[in-house]
Amino acid sequence: MDFFDKMGEAISNASLHVSNKAKDFAETTKLYNQIHHYEDLIQKTYLALGKAYFEEHKHNTEDVQESKIRGILESEERIRNLRDEIQRIKGVVTCQNCGGEVEKTNQYCPFCGNKLS
Repeated sequence: MDFFDKMGEAISNASLHVSNKAKDFAETTKLYNQIHHYEDLIQKTYLALGKAYFEEHKHNTEDVQESKIRGILESEERIRNLRDEIQRIKGVVTCQNCGGEVEKTNQYCPFCGNKLS
């Protein structure tokens, strides 16, 4: 009987240990998730601050960040040109009302009904 009592106690202790480790793992995972949430929030805030700064200073050519702003504006222009080229290849235009891609032959947008120019 003594053997079975010791075996039961060992199993009980092991299961308690495993249970505590699982609890610790769950708690640390929750904390890591919270850390990730706040790190993500910080990155989004940095991005929003940078965008707000850009919007406020994009017409100020004397700004110390002028070259970076000019680079963004040039990249945006290149993106518009590339999108225009894609639309030309696809034979579509963008609806001015809803932004949907519409075949050039259409007179009305099939998404919102807007008359196309």
